Amino acid sequence: EKDPNARFQTVEEFGAALEHPEGLGLAIPQPAVATAAGLAPAPIETRPQYATPPPTPAPFAPPTPATARAATSPGQSYPTMPPAVAVPAAATGDFWSQRRNLVLIGIGAVALLLVVAIVSFQLANKKPAPVAIGSNSALGGSTAGASGARSALTMAQPESNMGSAQLPNADKPSNPQPSIPQSTAPPAAPAPARPAWKDAHDSAQHALHSGAFLQAVTEARRARAQGDPSAQGLEEQALEGLLQGVRAARQQRDYNSALVKVSSLIDLFPNRSDLQQMRQAIQQEQQDFARQQLEEQRRAEQERQKQAYESRFARFTFNHRHIVMGQDGKMYTFYCQGLLSVSPEGVVQYDCQRTNDPQGRCDHVTWVQGSIRQVKISRDGSLHLATANGNFDMYGNAGDVQQAVAAITPLAAGRK
Repeated sequence: EKDPNARFQTVEEFGAALEHPEGLGLAIPQPAVATAAGLAPAPIETRPQYATPPPTPAPFAPPTPATARAATSPGQSYPTMPPAVAVPAAATGDFWSQRRNLVLIGIGAVALLLVVAIVSFQLANKKPAPVAIGSNSALGGSTAGASGARSALTMAQPESNMGSAQLPNADKPSNPQPSIPQSTAPPAAPAPARPAWKDAHDSAQHALHSGAFLQAVTEARRARAQGDPSAQGLEEQALEGLLQGVRAARQQRDYNSALVKVSSLIDLFPNRSDLQQMRQAIQQEQQDFARQQLEEQRRAEQERQKQAYESRFARFTFNHRHIVMGQDGKMYTFYCQGLLSVSPEGVVQYDCQRTNDPQGRCDHVTWVQGSIRQVKISRDGSLHLATANGNFDMYGNAGDVQQAVAAITPLAAGRK
């Protein structure tokens, strides 16, 4: 049966034996080997060792000569082997056990690296949450829990982040006051309470802007009853708007509308004596305007009647001939120009307007009905009137002469 201690203890020994088969031999190990610093040498069991020459010389201390081990059975002996290299205590044990340990150590190292990477990434991208001072609950509920968490984070962080990412000391708080984020704004002041009169005040202003002055007065008084200090000003503005409407109606001679408006103002402001006086003045102005209108109507009627009466007149422009004897005994003819008219009542009248008679003769003659004895057209085309005051010859347009004859003939004495 093979001794387990005589097997290769490491992979390196096995590989070296394959490369240098001529160097196989049994080495008697020393009773004790050097261990880690600060620890007493541990006794190990002596077993045959196969020396594996290293590829490069290493500065090892020369081992002490080993003695040949006696054979475990009769008739069996082992040749003397050269001294073997001292193997540390950590290299002892079963070969497969050490391999399993190496695998576990490798898995643990990979897991530790993953933990370190995750913690480093979180610490680099996220600020640590503020820790409440005076309580150990944030670090696990106890001092021991806080110390353990701090130690675990310290071991998991890389050396480059050890100085920048550290947990606060829960046993000795550095700042007794709670931390406040810089972005936290102070709380806003509460909005002031809305006055009770604000709705009535706003309604009065809206009525003023829309021209509803009566409604504005009502809303302003309601606001004043609720304590609005500016309600009196709103009421005065509404009153001024109503007075402007009264003045506009008076200027347009719309006295009925003006009286209605001022009467409504008196109802709203019964103690205002100026409104009473305004109503009396409007009433007097309305009466005067009514009399003025009657007088204008009378004059207009008279003018209309006059125009209608005059439209019934027959008027003609003629030149009245004057025959004058001069100082030399000769006869001279002059004319005065005037208007011959026939009234509806049958009165014929001639009024001279200008004359060329050197003596200044310009006749104004009136013939009542029956005073004209004869009316005719003379040979020279003139109008000849034979009256009690003398004969008159009128020259003018032939058409006017014919119409004058037609108008005067019914009035002649011979036509009674």
